[in-house]
Amino acid sequence: MIEVFYAQSGSHEWLLDERAAADMLTEEEIERYRAYRTNVKRKEFLLGRMMMKQLLGRKYGQSPQAVKLGKNAYGKPTYPGEWQFNLSHANGTVAFALARHRRIGIDLEFMEPSNLNLVHHICSAEERDYLQAKTGAELHAFYEIWTKKEALIKAAGTGFAMDPKEIRVALGAQQGQRDGWLFLEPCQLLSSYQLAVAVERLEPDTDAQVRMTVEEWDVPLL
Repeated sequence: MIEVFYAQSGSHEWLLDERAAADMLTEEEIERYRAYRTNVKRKEFLLGRMMMKQLLGRKYGQSPQAVKLGKNAYGKPTYPGEWQFNLSHANGTVAFALARHRRIGIDLEFMEPSNLNLVHHICSAEERDYLQAKTGAELHAFYEIWTKKEALIKAAGTGFAMDPKEIRVALGAQQGQRDGWLFLEPCQLLSSYQLAVAVERLEPDTDAQVRMTVEEWDVPLL
């Protein structure tokens, strides 16, 4: 089972309170929190760290404060154990995905019509044909492709080392697989966001049983 949680920073002004941040963040994380220039980004960062630490703590029977996150060479957060995870945020909304024994990536994007001018920078010829067939739904189809590619890059954990047009993903509204990766059914979230999840394929029998749940996370008050 792939578990996805999301939350909006919205009106939670206490996310800008350094006393609340100090209860959840390490000294290095507090420095990063302070370095963000906008309140939206500060809220997103603290909310994301809260989600990761509380939900991982729940899986491992630990307090959130006991969860000390590491990072790989590309900056992707890591934590030792059987649960793999990934985080994404956009426009004040944060999404977090968990998978057991599988590398996982999640991407969340706020759908901006102006980004359709990036089609030729991001999409292969095959993908552009797919978009042309989606008359009236080009924006959703474009963000389906974009978020799947970002999710795959994050699952692989290797950073943005490839030309986006060369990154191949399964197309369509259903679950699909391509080149050793399983793409869960794309999800439109909160009407204006597109969410995609990519996970590592293991065995055909177990891959066929993979399902995803999407749940709003109640933001706790610190």
